[in-house]
Amino acid sequence: MTRPETTIRPRRSLLFVPGLRPDRYAKALDAGADIVCVDLEDAVALDRKDEGRRLTLPLFAQQTHPHVERMVRINSITTLHGLKDLQAILETLSPPPSIMIPKVKSAEEVQLLDSILSTALTQHIRFCVIIETNQGLERAMEIARIIAGNAPLGIQVTKEAGRKFIEAGERAAIDVVPTIRQRVMGTDDAAEGIRSFVERRAAVFQGR
Repeated sequence: MTRPETTIRPRRSLLFVPGLRPDRYAKALDAGADIVCVDLEDAVALDRKDEGRRLTLPLFAQQTHPHVERMVRINSITTLHGLKDLQAILETLSPPPSIMIPKVKSAEEVQLLDSILSTALTQHIRFCVIIETNQGLERAMEIARIIAGNAPLGIQVTKEAGRKFIEAGERAAIDVVPTIRQRVMGTDDAAEGIRSFVERRAAVFQGR
């Protein structure tokens, strides 16, 4: 899973735009929300899903408002319309930077989605995973572990040290630092961190 978020973004407010109302998109971007999400799921009736998809995806060709996280809420990937959403995202030359994935019930869904969206244009799409069902809630920790386990290495080892502190105390967390350092410093992510600093650009971490 290679979907690094290299910019720390505040996510305090979210505006939804119905997929059938692209005329509201520009106004939503100007409103000052941290996230603007175009909704292809609940906001679009079943008999108008294709129309909503056709109206929505061209919106992401506009490279404006860099401080707003632009997102599309797709239909569940366990439905026909969700699969059509994915196909359209794969075929467009300007995929959305982020997708909201509704009604996730298992970690396997997230892994499958990551595998499908592994092309050059779509591999950096960020995932916003939404737990909405009892089945998803029961497996929420498993889903979170899968996502965290594929995060950039810096996040992985930070969580590992934090978990060690919670489970065994401060001394155990300190003792594990040399092992973590040895594991991380020879990785591609470590080299990328140094290169990006020298080249004065945002780092693109791959989790390896």
